[in-house]
Formats: sequence, structure tokens, C-alpha cells
Amino acid sequence: MYYICVENNIKIAVEDHNPFSEKVLVFVHGWPFNRKIFENQIAYFSKLGYRCIAFDLRGFGDSDVTLNGYECNQLANDL
Repeated sequence: MYYICVENNIKIAVEDHNPFSEKVLVFVHGWPFNRKIFENQIAYFSKLGYRCIAFDLRGFGDSDVTLNGYECNQLANDL
């Protein structure tokens, strides 16, 4: 796991498995979960050679909690 910084130095937690594969899957969780909900899927698809990227939306899991920024457009910008 590592962090990327989005606006105002807000840290978003990211997992990136098989980073050099050309076949990419991005896993986006819904409320109230976090990226760990996809552990089984990531393990399965990683073995098949897919690059699997999962992240925690702001306010969830290991990402920073903010007072605002939970609108769909902002969450999409974070992605």
C-alpha cells in the first residue's frame, strides 16, 4: 500500500498489484466499505496476470478523513 496526494495534500490509500501488466482492473468500493472488500478478487485476478488497483475513497479505510469533498464529482477527481 502507498498513498497518493490529491487536492490540499489529502492522502488516498492505494494498493497496486502486478504494476507492469497491460491488463488493468480498478476496484472502487461503495459506502461504507474500503479497498479490503476486494481482497479475494484481487488475489484471483492477480494470479491471472491482471494489474489490480484498489483504493480507499476519502474518509474510508486508510485514506484521510475530510470535512467535505464527498460529492460524486470530487470522489471521481480523486480517482
